[in-house]
Amino acid sequence: MRILRCLLVLNWLACAASTQAACSRPVKVAISPMGRNMMVQPDGSVGGLVPDILKLAAARTGCQFDFIKVPRVRALRRLETGDIDLLPGSTRTEERDKSGMFVHMYNSRAMLIALAGKLPPELGLDEVRKRELSFGAIRGNNYGPEYMRLLEEAGSLPRLSLVPDPDTAARMLAAGRFDAVLAGPSVFAEAAQRAGLADKLAVTAISGMQPAQVGIYLNRQSLSLADQEQLRAAFAWLVARGEYSRLVRQYYAEPKWSVLGLDTRLPAASKPGAPLWADNEPACFI
Repeated sequence: MRILRCLLVLNWLACAASTQAACSRPVKVAISPMGRNMMVQPDGSVGGLVPDILKLAAARTGCQFDFIKVPRVRALRRLETGDIDLLPGSTRTEERDKSGMFVHMYNSRAMLIALAGKLPPELGLDEVRKRELSFGAIRGNNYGPEYMRLLEEAGSLPRLSLVPDPDTAARMLAAGRFDAVLAGPSVFAEAAQRAGLADKLAVTAISGMQPAQVGIYLNRQSLSLADQEQLRAAFAWLVARGEYSRLVRQYYAEPKWSVLGLDTRLPAASKPGAPLWADNEPACFI
């Protein structure tokens, strides 16, 4: 009994130590509609995988997160100007690395999402070009160099429609405005379901399209070094403990194609340096 009491006290102390050091001020988070990652409801409330992972980080650190609803393209600009502190669901690029500290959460590949039977299960990049497909892409998304070159080529023909959000892409696909949507399936799943398309779609993998690193950017200009490290360590710990993978399974159980191209199993070398908390430390989420 005495040993049990000691263990309970030690666990309480470990939890208390991990949640005492809050950030120096509330952290401003850019929230833009991105499927089930970030959902902004008509009443203005925010939900999705990203808010859930932020709740876990808040419980872990004591930091407060203030949501700022902003279009995706404007959110990227506000990262550069220092007007926001945290940009979630962002692909890593050299340009963004100048403004923010990147925390790797998962890998994602852009794929072609079209009405079932319209495209084969896989196409090479050259085949995509030769077919002269028209497709829609979500403004502000970036899945790496191959994706950006494909957009540039399609835009010059023109065979590309850049749209502000996944819901617009789903409506235009249903109306036959283009042949396919070029995006990560997880980003498009919720919009497809709302448009009544989820069971009518199939995903085409593009061989030669490399996976992009996706995660969170912490603003180097606006956040103190201590706050940056506190948050970086918390998110790295959550990824290492499998919390992010758990939320992906929860949010993307249906449709089955929504998790294609998504990989949350990060190699150790891709994870940030040693976190402030040990991986075997007891979890104390609230």
